[in-house]
Amino acid sequence: MNCKCLVVMSGSRSRRAQVNHAIQQFFRDPETPDTKEDWTLKPELPSADEILGDDPPSDEVHLAPNHISTPWPSVQTYLRTHYTLVREDSVAPLRDAVAHVRNVPQRKDTKDLSVYEKVYIVGATLATRGQAFTLRFSTRRAGKKIIWKPLDKVNRDPPEIDIFFANLEDICFDPQKEWIMVEARSEYYEAHRHTMTALQKLSTERPAGDRQDLRVGCCPQGPALSNMRPGDPPIIVAAQTNHALDQFLNHVAQFEPNYIRLGRRSTDVDIRQRRLFSVRNEQGRWVKGGVPLANKQQHQDLVNWIVGILDAFSGMEDKGPIESSSFLRSGLLTQEQCDSLQAEDKGWLGLKSGKYESPMSLWLGGRLRQFEADFSSPNFVEDEIDLEYEQLRQPEAQQGLDEDTWEGL
Repeated sequence: MNCKCLVVMSGSRSRRAQVNHAIQQFFRDPETPDTKEDWTLKPELPSADEILGDDPPSDEVHLAPNHISTPWPSVQTYLRTHYTLVREDSVAPLRDAVAHVRNVPQRKDTKDLSVYEKVYIVGATLATRGQAFTLRFSTRRAGKKIIWKPLDKVNRDPPEIDIFFANLEDICFDPQKEWIMVEARSEYYEAHRHTMTALQKLSTERPAGDRQDLRVGCCPQGPALSNMRPGDPPIIVAAQTNHALDQFLNHVAQFEPNYIRLGRRSTDVDIRQRRLFSVRNEQGRWVKGGVPLANKQQHQDLVNWIVGILDAFSGMEDKGPIESSSFLRSGLLTQEQCDSLQAEDKGWLGLKSGKYESPMSLWLGGRLRQFEADFSSPNFVEDEIDLEYEQLRQPEAQQGLDEDTWEGL
């Protein structure tokens, strides 16, 4: 069920926000692989071995059946079974698509899979969510001109898209290495990844009957709030639609204005002032004792370090090969080796050709080759636009991106 959520809080309305250390501790609890089951340790994104069918190394996938008419023997069995079923439903289409392309490398697009060739890494995005890489690719195998909606970046010619590597060790930032990208069209992994993460986290939680960390209700009345004591957790309420949520909040605001609206799709002016983004800006961006400020500084330091490394690859098609000074900073050349390149015969300076050539270009000589990827495709007929999808997207497009949307980005 697609629920919209709100959090109703109680307490002094004049007191500034304070850090809830219980939340920090919840995420800082040490992992204990020896006491956890294998399914709880699986990564959020499938590994290369899982996609290639090597994890586990077998041609068969063994799954426990879902119990729909009999009770479950334990909570852990329930969570494990549903996790494995959801993960298999999510991973199997991509695993099958990759297997088809490996068996027939020249396979063209079908209703179940798409194949993009001439895939090259052309840039990097150092976001707070992680390091993403910009890919440029060709859609020649589609056999028609694709209309990408509403992704403007993909509508470029050639199209581009940002991706994350599931495993940091698989990252290969080589702008001249060609890849093939395979997309499974029959399943959308993003729709299930958060469900799987929640099932893993629930396996480490105490049963609901043994804990008082969370209270969920449909209509918190005055007595429910008056019985709350300092330090009690918030009351969380879920609604089916944004409109229903706004209506409910208008009633809540009459006796408890100190609430937080989670989610950005609200058209009510008063309620929009109680969105998490708006309240946080009103009380101050940083909470004393919190971790965002320190993390932001660490993130910026890491970004500066990575940018310094990748700067050598910027504009290679215009600047020529990477300068020897970049290799020196990265520890790939010694100072003595760099000095030797600079101190060679003055004839290396390339003045005979009438223009300056770098020591690296002169040292490589005839082995230096110009690299240029060809992304051109035939003049295909445009793909048909999904009118139903466009009609569903139109109301959201009219609202545009608000402040907390940009904050999330």
